[in-house]
Amino acid sequence: GMLDVDVNEVGGDEDGGEYLDEGFSTYPEPPARARSLADLLTKAGVPVENVVGDAGVVIENIITCNSDSASPNALYVCVPSEDGEEDGHDWVDEAAEMGAVAVIAEPGRVQSSLLPMIEVDDVLSALAALAAEFYDQPAARMNTVAFIGSYGKTTTSWLARGVFEENEELALMVGDTEYALAEDRLTREGGIWVAGEEDVTLHRDCSVPFHIVPYRGKYELPVTTPDG
Repeated sequence: GMLDVDVNEVGGDEDGGEYLDEGFSTYPEPPARARSLADLLTKAGVPVENVVGDAGVVIENIITCNSDSASPNALYVCVPSEDGEEDGHDWVDEAAEMGAVAVIAEPGRVQSSLLPMIEVDDVLSALAALAAEFYDQPAARMNTVAFIGSYGKTTTSWLARGVFEENEELALMVGDTEYALAEDRLTREGGIWVAGEEDVTLHRDCSVPFHIVPYRGKYELPVTTPDG
């Protein structure tokens, strides 16, 4: 669920580590972004006539129910539940407290909201289109490689990452083992993540059994391996 966390603080997370504020980062500051809701919806192909309320509000960020930090002037996207537990439609009031100024939801799922609301049939498709438009089509400036299947995805991903890095390409990896950019691990929000305790395997040249290093991955993802 959503947590009331100041994005500029250093604090713990559920993964037993910490995230660092922008003062610790060696990466350039992300550009400030501001788009009117109507313009963003139009460019992303989401019908503006679906807006109930003021379509002229200014959007400076996009958040979902998985967002851990406050974000003023944000567009809140109600990501539906995949497991019947946490559903983004249940967190609209909390999203407003975290800075949301508009909401995207499935038809009939949000009974009342003081924020401008846009109802769409496919929230996830709308989120993908809106994020791509808001962040200036980042995939168009990257080489993206995705691995799907039952077994070997993580191993193959690391091999591909090694190929990119050997060719001096800046490599970003997203998976259930870690989110990483070059040598830095990242939080789900894209901040720099540091371990809460020393990684005893950091300088090893070989892998070790899980009973020696009980590390199962930092992020929860749906099970993708078939049961047989």
